[in-house]
Amino acid sequence: MTKPIAVLDTNVVLDIFYWDGKSCPALARQIDHLHLVTEPRCLHELQRILARLCAEPQRTEAVLAQYGARTETLPAVPPLPQLPRCKDVQDQKFLELAVHAGARWLVTRDKALLALKRRKTLPPHLAILAPEHAARAIAGEIGLA
Repeated sequence: MTKPIAVLDTNVVLDIFYWDGKSCPALARQIDHLHLVTEPRCLHELQRILARLCAEPQRTEAVLAQYGARTETLPAVPPLPQLPRCKDVQDQKFLELAVHAGARWLVTRDKALLALKRRKTLPPHLAILAPEHAARAIAGEIGLA
């Protein structure tokens, strides 16, 4: 069975790989059932935030290695003008990546991204969900319910 494609925004990546899934344990347990994708801009943001958050370079490298081992890095995604615009321009890249990759889920806690979830201009296959809701949707779709 093909793993469903998912995009995690930076805060969700940190929740799972830096904080060991403490705030979203169900989603953390499901990670290996997903085909995670990222792209250079998203990775750069993660690296930048980890550098501020973590004083130990080894810890930063470990988080990036754990995430990288479970993630396919796609080439840089071009802007997709037909998409709704996120109020936080820094978050638009996650939406563009999810659409470009044909993702089933964009998992985020970001209010600006979550506000877009009912927009009619989103592809019908893409759901923008908070981690708790994503965990339930994923469990149902991959048969872990």
